[in-house]
Amino acid sequence: MGYWLDAGFVGGSTSNPGGKWQVYSKEANVGPPSPSMLWVFVDEHPASINDGGFGFRMPDTLATTASQGWVDFPAGFHGDAGAFSFMDGHAEIHKWIEGTSLGPRGLGARVTDWSSLNPGRIPNNRDIIWVARRTSALDNGPDPW
Repeated sequence: MGYWLDAGFVGGSTSNPGGKWQVYSKEANVGPPSPSMLWVFVDEHPASINDGGFGFRMPDTLATTASQGWVDFPAGFHGDAGAFSFMDGHAEIHKWIEGTSLGPRGLGARVTDWSSLNPGRIPNNRDIIWVARRTSALDNGPDPW
């Protein structure tokens, strides 16, 4: 449904599931972004897994990453990086840049409680913007970042 995409429209509806952001319910609806820039599967932090999807809220501006942060949290299983597979069939490992995107570290840092994860609420969160550029696009007009 895409109900996490639009901060102003959380909950979605059947007639407008992603608010102002595109939802790709079938392959024919893809674009923009192109299939090589649209992720399908992502590593989610184990403490964040609560359903069958990865909730992500699209930032309206670079600065709104400070108030929004992560809905579901990315994993850093690959040397502080997360794995993404894309619509065109390729996969990438993205090294997280912001310290807020990395879960607790060090010996015994296995976290099973999502409330102990950092929500990533910092302005201009480069990791959230990286994921946003590969998640959806505005229905009308250029993307805000």
